Formats: sequence, C-alpha cells, structure tokens
Amino acid sequence: MEEALKSCVAMSYDIIRSSCNASVAFHYTRDDVEKDSLSSILRKYEKLSNDVELVSKIRQLIPARNECAHNALLLRLEEFMADGGAPAIILEMKRVYIEADEYLTTLLEKANSLEDVAEKLKGP
Repeated sequence: MEEALKSCVAMSYDIIRSSCNASVAFHYTRDDVEKDSLSSILRKYEKLSNDVELVSKIRQLIPARNECAHNALLLRLEEFMADGGAPAIILEMKRVYIEADEYLTTLLEKANSLEDVAEKLKGP
C-alpha cells in the first residue's frame, strides 16, 4: 500500500510541477516521500486527492495493518498453542489482507489515472 500511495503522490507532484509556470517553483519529487511512513504518506495523499472515503478507510486500517506487519513474525509458539489464539490471529491477518488488497486496487487505478493526466500534460 505504501508503494501505491508513494506513486500517487509522486505522480501528483509531477503533474503539479508540469503545470507550474516559471514564476512558481515546485521541487517536490518521489524522493520527498520515499522514506515516509504509511501515515505520513497518507497525510500527503489526502492533500492531493478528493477521495475522502478511501483516505478514511486506509486511515482506519492502519492500526490493524501495522499490528499485522510489525508483529506477524514475533508471534510466539505459545500463542499458537493457546486455546483459540491462532485462529483469531490468523482470521484478523486475513481480514486486514483482504481490506488492504481492496484499497491497493483502488490506489493502483488512481495511479493509472494520474499517469494518463501526466502524459496528456506532456503533449505530443
């Protein structure tokens, strides 16, 4: 999801830069978001997108996504052996994956649209 958001932000920056005339400087590039966290990239994307619903959905997913991403490898054997522990953890990870995949698909569609706009701005 981070990479798709970075692409959307970077392409938006490219479009803005292409639209500026000589009296307005705009030097933001993908490098400016390359090391940002998901939350930071999402804040930047939010300022560049009109899709309030998608931003809200991603924001709501971030805590669960972070839990899965950062702790998945730290699950200890006793957690899997505890009654009901493993199925709950696995079901939550699956739920987060399904949601994240849906939002990623939407972000990739938006990235393609931004790419089309950037190409049109370049002209023939």
